[in-house]
Amino acid sequence: LLAAHLDRLVPFVGKKKLQWTLLCAGLLCYQFRLFEVLAGCTPNAKIAEKITWTLTSLGCVLILLTAFSSQRIQKILNHSAFVFLGRISYGVYLLQFIILLCVMPWLVQRLNAFGLQEDLVLIPIILITAPLLTIAAATIFYSAIEQPGIRLGHYFASAYNRRFAPKPEPAIPESASPADNL
Repeated sequence: LLAAHLDRLVPFVGKKKLQWTLLCAGLLCYQFRLFEVLAGCTPNAKIAEKITWTLTSLGCVLILLTAFSSQRIQKILNHSAFVFLGRISYGVYLLQFIILLCVMPWLVQRLNAFGLQEDLVLIPIILITAPLLTIAAATIFYSAIEQPGIRLGHYFASAYNRRFAPKPEPAIPESASPADNL
């Protein structure tokens, strides 16, 4: 829906004050579920769950709309670090849960064996180590699996197109006139 009406909405959001307001509103809506959980008022009713997902979706729309309408945000998002994270994002998506469930408990056990048992020490180590390991694993995943898969997909697509694509019509020479064909 946003993509269908983007050309009409972006000029409307062009003012910086409105952009920041929409970005803040989008971030608040996007985090609505987190606020609900932290407040301890997680509802069991299906209607409340639908409202939560609707507000989260609205937050995504507002964040995207702000990003599309702000040259400053686009410049920030085009920074090489963000572009890199975008490239490896599928690997991050797939591997983050595995890292958190399999590697982090093992790391905590090893740290506990070395005498590090205080939460004040362990939590910062985990908060730094988990993202770094996830990014490292996702980078390897991208290089070893995604890029070869993309190249293979391009190979099959071009082979398919060479075999089954319609052949272009032969061009009529410019000197030939329609009367010559009679």
